[in-house]
Amino acid sequence: MLDTYSILLVEDMASDAALVEICLRECGAERIAIAGTLREAFARIDGDPPDVVLLDLNLPDSHGLRTVETMVRLHPELPIVVLTGFGADDMVIAAEAVRGGAQDFITKDNVEPTALQRAIMFAIERKQQERRRLHHLDHDELTGLPRPHVLARLFATSASRCARSGRSLALASLGIRAFGQLRDERGAEWADALIAAVAARLRKKIRRHDALARQEDARFLALLDNLPDPGHAETAARRLLAVTAEPFSFQDSFCEVQVCIGLSRWDASLPRPFEELREAADRALEQALRRGVAVHLENGEMLATS
Repeated sequence: MLDTYSILLVEDMASDAALVEICLRECGAERIAIAGTLREAFARIDGDPPDVVLLDLNLPDSHGLRTVETMVRLHPELPIVVLTGFGADDMVIAAEAVRGGAQDFITKDNVEPTALQRAIMFAIERKQQERRRLHHLDHDELTGLPRPHVLARLFATSASRCARSGRSLALASLGIRAFGQLRDERGAEWADALIAAVAARLRKKIRRHDALARQEDARFLALLDNLPDPGHAETAARRLLAVTAEPFSFQDSFCEVQVCIGLSRWDASLPRPFEELREAADRALEQALRRGVAVHLENGEMLATS
């Protein structure tokens, strides 16, 4: 039954909308909103996001595949069931709409309670599977942290905002020194537990403006955002060093570890793409790990020793 879901029906034909609403009521749906245009649909979504959208492709302000493309682009989180006509052309367009981001379609001559409920439930389940798949692609399984490509997307937004505001940002590449030796001595399970524990501590130390990702092995990447000027990157980076202030305890044993940081900085006067900035931070981290210093700038300056 559909009583637990809120449904947005986007249909400009009053008779078709009435028929679909009757079927939804017979399936137990109680929270049904109806919009006659795409613009009205977006207003309703902004005010009270639904659990699923029933979308007619041909509306007064949008027509054909463009309708679903616009809905998917602006609200990719919503499951969509396309409502289509009965002709062969309509079926082809509906199938294209599913390939373009909708989760299912139903022809208007097949709108009856059982078929409609089946399409809605399938669309919701398919969207949930899609979210799980994307979450797996975007997040590290061990730590739950985003992967670096997620930070790349955040960086693009942050860089644009900082360019307008005159503020700065930086990338901090973090690594556990002598991690390979620790893994060899204590085993892979212990090493994984250490990575997860360091990640948990880093989450607590990261500022609310910043973002954290896991790289390979025992390495992490932090986007230090909204800095008043490039010089404040060091202060933000030093805050992360506190994750090793207390030793780690696993399997009834304690271990003190050293985290090193390689730092690269960005500002509007010298804008650089994400990958260039990341490579610079990684190179600085290699120097920090090799020399045993806590923070190393990309220009070779050592900011802290330990």
